[in-house]
Amino acid sequence: MTTNYKRTLRTIFIFTLIFHKSIACSIFSGIDKYNNVWFGNNEDFAFSFKNYINIFPKSSQNKYGYFTFSRDTPENGNNAFIAGGLNEAGLAFDFNSTENIFPVKNMYRKVAFPQGDNAILPYILGNLSTTQEVIDFFEKYWFQFGFRSSQMHVADKYGNLAIISPNGVIKNNQMLISTNFDLCVNNNNNNNDCWRYNKANDILKNNEINYDSMVLACSQTAEKGANTTVYSSIYNLNKKEITLFFAGDYKNKYKISLKKLLKKGRKSITLTNLFKKNNTSIIHQYIESNNSTAAIQHYFKNVKDNKEKDFLLPNVVYYYTRETNNFLIYDFLKELQKNYAEDIDIWLLKAIYEYQKGEESLALSTLIEFENKFPDYKYFSEEIRTKFQDKNNTNEVSNFKLKGYHNAKSVFLKYKPFSSSFHPINNIVFLQKSNEGWSTNLKLEKGIYNYSFIVDGEEILDNSIEIYDIQNLIRQKIKCHQKTVGFTKEQNKIKLTIQVPNEEDVVYITGNQEAAFQAPLIMLQNIGGKKREIEINAHLPLEFSIVTGGAVKKGQFENNKEVIKIDTISDHESFSYKIIKWN
Repeated sequence: MTTNYKRTLRTIFIFTLIFHKSIACSIFSGIDKYNNVWFGNNEDFAFSFKNYINIFPKSSQNKYGYFTFSRDTPENGNNAFIAGGLNEAGLAFDFNSTENIFPVKNMYRKVAFPQGDNAILPYILGNLSTTQEVIDFFEKYWFQFGFRSSQMHVADKYGNLAIISPNGVIKNNQMLISTNFDLCVNNNNNNNDCWRYNKANDILKNNEINYDSMVLACSQTAEKGANTTVYSSIYNLNKKEITLFFAGDYKNKYKISLKKLLKKGRKSITLTNLFKKNNTSIIHQYIESNNSTAAIQHYFKNVKDNKEKDFLLPNVVYYYTRETNNFLIYDFLKELQKNYAEDIDIWLLKAIYEYQKGEESLALSTLIEFENKFPDYKYFSEEIRTKFQDKNNTNEVSNFKLKGYHNAKSVFLKYKPFSSSFHPINNIVFLQKSNEGWSTNLKLEKGIYNYSFIVDGEEILDNSIEIYDIQNLIRQKIKCHQKTVGFTKEQNKIKLTIQVPNEEDVVYITGNQEAAFQAPLIMLQNIGGKKREIEINAHLPLEFSIVTGGAVKKGQFENNKEVIKIDTISDHESFSYKIIKWN
């Protein structure tokens, strides 16, 4: 029997909401005895220090000033990646991802927003004032890409609370809790297995709804580990007061009125700048300054509480191993291993860091311990040991090289979005020193691999290797290197026209290339009657299916197949297919 251990660092995140990346999230709204409306949220995802508050004062483009949260970049606070926000009218929203992909109810009656998907959320915060206005908006418009496995939790200062999802709308005017099941499908609040929902429900039903109960609900439903509560936010929608907590620390808060926040002008602020006394933020600043000694000293001196350790250690280690693979965090990784001994990725990273520090005997000892503890995963350690002992295994098929950087201490490949998964584990593929610089050989399965290099903790692209500007169908862009295995190196522009069985059919495309399809979120354009159309840039061979009904039903084409394969084409070629029925 194979034992199931934690695999954290190789996780590939599928964007489950709009273009949005929340994995969990717990959201609560309710009205206190003074008719103040409260709105609380835990933002749960892989921990990141790249979180922003984005401020948008009132302007000629928007009736109301507002602020948004975003992840990764400030730009994501002004497009379809907005992670939540509040406006001057007392309107707030946030999102939960849900477990399933659903068809959008009455999608064939809805139209695209004229300014495009990226303008929808900024428009709502900048111009709408009530929950009903948001509901009415989505009765008419919907996202062309996504918002099929998520729900929007909305509240206004008048006490109108609602959930908007692909399956419909639920309204309430007393209390509303949402986690990661679609309330519009399962509205039997007493029969769900989400512990966060049940915990929040108990807290808010057994306590007066107010600031204190909102803090209690946030702290008691906070996640920790690989997917953690990055921050918590609590709003009083009537007074427009904002309270924030960061990285599981509910002792130190940041409180500000929306009015005062808007006076700062149009800008974006990182959350770490608001929590300079937070131990996670302090350690982050030491590591960013290449002072790992001060970072670990601060940890041992100031982090005594086990609950704080449960948040801080995974947050620091998972962020730096995912983003930079900087072995300045080696001491934190050792501490994490003591507390999270079942996480196999941590053991492998520890061995690699020891090897790259020049401590090969210690690295081999760590691999032996790993094999004794995780015998079912011995093939991972064997592959890494081979790389320790055989620097250039020519039996492997794909070579990665970085020229120069002879004085570097470590070089890794960094997995980039829209990519096939590196083997054995994303973000622990390391390179060996060579005469020209650094190199490694990998056995790669058929796929399209997007990557960059991490040199001593800094991400770089090598100008001597072709650099690609990649954009997927939901218009996410990255710069990276790319290696293809079993696919053509170049992409072809292809137009697909599909005739569907029914005029009201809303259909999506899914296929064999992450950059092209990014999960079954991409809707074909209705060009009239039963015809649907899409243009894609794809490597060959291209394989695709057309799905409907929440990606459950597949189209059967005239040749009785559900999958179309295109091997050779000329650029800008068009193809037409007819679906005879849905299976």
